[in-house]
Amino acid sequence: MRIKIHVELITDWEETITVEACKFARPMAEFTAETVGLSLTDGKRLLQAVQQHVVAAQVRKMAEPYRLCRVCRREQRVKDYRVRRLLGPRVDANPVQ
Repeated sequence: MRIKIHVELITDWEETITVEACKFARPMAEFTAETVGLSLTDGKRLLQAVQQHVVAAQVRKMAEPYRLCRVCRREQRVKDYRVRRLLGPRVDANPVQ
C-alpha cells in the first residue's frame, strides 16, 4: 500500500496551492498490529514536511508587498537567489514555481 499526503494551502484571497507533503509505503504482506498506521518516525517526518511547506508559503506571501516599488508600484527584481540555511532544513530564499 502506498500513501501520499497532500497539503492544500488556501490564502485569505482564496488562492489555492497544493503540494505533496509526504509519501509512505507499507507492504501489505508485512501488516501486523505494530505496523498498522503511522509510526512515531513517520509522524515526525510528516510534521516536518508540512511545517516546511507552510512556513515557505507564509514567507512568500509576507514578502510580496516588499517587492513592489513604492513609487511606481512595479515589481522589483530579486538581487540574490542564493540558498540559505536557517536552523533546520534547507529553505530556498526564492523558490521557482
